[in-house]
Amino acid sequence: MHILKNLSETISLSRAVVPILQGYEDAGDFTVAERLKTSVHVNLVFYLCVGSIGLFGLILLIVLRKDWFVPLPAKLNVL
Repeated sequence: MHILKNLSETISLSRAVVPILQGYEDAGDFTVAERLKTSVHVNLVFYLCVGSIGLFGLILLIVLRKDWFVPLPAKLNVL
């Protein structure tokens, strides 16, 4: 279990830190603080856009699926 905890921490940190460092490198600001601020802002906008599209897709999937909680054998009998 200890290995899985370390693995999940590593994945979480890599998804948070690596994009910020990449954005920091791409930022054209002159100070360290401004580069970090630009990088965090760009990453927040990106993750908010992707998250909102994913949430919209999930809501659309739930709304358009009328028999969401019908068991599988009942679905097969309808066909």
